[in-house]
Amino acid sequence: MRLQADTDSKLVKLAEKEKLSISALANKALLRYVEFDALAEKFGLMATPYSMMAKVMGSLSDEQLKEIGKWVGENVSKEFVHFWFKKNGLKSLITSLEFLAAYGRQFQFEKSIEGDSDQVSLILKHQIGRGWSVLLQEMLKARLTGLIVERQIMGFELDYTEYSVTVDIWLTPKGRDILQKDKVRVKI
Repeated sequence: MRLQADTDSKLVKLAEKEKLSISALANKALLRYVEFDALAEKFGLMATPYSMMAKVMGSLSDEQLKEIGKWVGENVSKEFVHFWFKKNGLKSLITSLEFLAAYGRQFQFEKSIEGDSDQVSLILKHQIGRGWSVLLQEMLKARLTGLIVERQIMGFELDYTEYSVTVDIWLTPKGRDILQKDKVRVKI
């Protein structure tokens, strides 16, 4: 692969700074492009500074944040998951949250499944503030309510703090099977 001289120079400096080989850094960048950036542009995603999002979230009432969160869950999130993974189930939802954490940097994501348990716990940690937590909680509530209707989950419990949202999800046998068997891949 041929690189422009300035790109090559920046790549070398960045590889040294991150203590990675140039090949590893290039692979990391290409993977991000293939799995996220190429599709993000088609879907219409944009990068926004945390400080700007915090200002916007802080200017809205709880009711406005909840209304937007519900709309995002019923529309944008559902479209995003289907666009990326061509499926709209529990596994695709969880994978989309992992993608948004890793590539979209909207939050840090933790997932916990206890062995053969029928419970999944998710934690979304962020730096944006209470308003973002309210919006994320409503988005997740809208998405998870749909999964009850589809009988993938039995129920869920949401909670939030200023800088995090937690959700405990109780799986149906169908939902447990989907999480264990279903392989979700990005569709390009």
